[in-house]
Amino acid sequence: MKKTVTIKDVASVAKVSTGTVSMVLNGSGKTSEYTKRKVLDVVDRMGYVPNPYARSLSLSKSYQIGFIVTDLTNPFFGMMVDHIQREVERHNYSLLVSLTNNSVNNEKSTVENYIKRGIDGIIIVPAHEQNADVSHIYKLFEKQIPTVFISSHHTGIEQNCIMTDLAGGAFNLTMHLLKTGHKNITLLSGYRGLVLSEERINGFLQAHREMNIPVSTNQIIQTDPIYEGGYKAAKQLVQGNIPDAIMCVNDLVAMGVLTCLREMKLNIPDDVSVTGYDDLIYSSMLDKPLTTVRQPIKKMSIESVNLLFNLMSGKAGLQKPLLLEPEVKIRESSR
Repeated sequence: MKKTVTIKDVASVAKVSTGTVSMVLNGSGKTSEYTKRKVLDVVDRMGYVPNPYARSLSLSKSYQIGFIVTDLTNPFFGMMVDHIQREVERHNYSLLVSLTNNSVNNEKSTVENYIKRGIDGIIIVPAHEQNADVSHIYKLFEKQIPTVFISSHHTGIEQNCIMTDLAGGAFNLTMHLLKTGHKNITLLSGYRGLVLSEERINGFLQAHREMNIPVSTNQIIQTDPIYEGGYKAAKQLVQGNIPDAIMCVNDLVAMGVLTCLREMKLNIPDDVSVTGYDDLIYSSMLDKPLTTVRQPIKKMSIESVNLLFNLMSGKAGLQKPLLLEPEVKIRESSR
């Protein structure tokens, strides 16, 4: 069995101290060019491979970033994982991804596991549950573990969050619908009390106020923010007075709505306009391309990683969420 080459072996052959070898490999300290070349030549000849775990222990770092995400069946978050991983690796760290299935209990367990692993920083897509116990988040703050929220945040915890201006996006989309003649718009909002729902509702209501068009609470319907939630909500809607337009909390809900309306032989957008939110990669490729609001996923991801590494280096964080500008994409699903 081939013997593993250690840093002591390299130091012995190069006739220097182990500290000198360590400084050369880490690029720290002052060593002459002659010594650097000598050490690196021995490292190359002996095939020495540094032990990343030993290095992380010696520096009190894990060189790992944890990313907690709610739902990877939604391509929005799949794209986010890709962007975050690329950016984390650019910093020579590795990314550990954990899935909560939108459960705060799962989020809590993951946070506790990350704390035990000594992870260097955490990025969180918060699980969306009403009246959730978020004591695990305050535990992260107490232990001074750098933490960043992305896309949303838990109610009442606004610091160090990178997200889209959800209210602004909903406002602009609602204004577009109102200005194109839609008077009776139903909003499938997601669950009330959650940031991602309330921000969209605020934008929806503000647009009606600006246009001086009456709006009632009956026009806002709580929906499970998944495909099945959209399908179920649409089925209930068509049994009553069909609205001019159905605005959805995200594109997956909108796709569920479109499926249901097609089955009910309703024409999109002549009978009812349908809009989404997120602009998923295939939203423009549907049989009826979806009018939606594009969130800048790549920029959101990069800003989140940059903020996390700033926190890890001791720099000050954000007291309020950084809101990135959304973009309304008008397509064939709305008239």
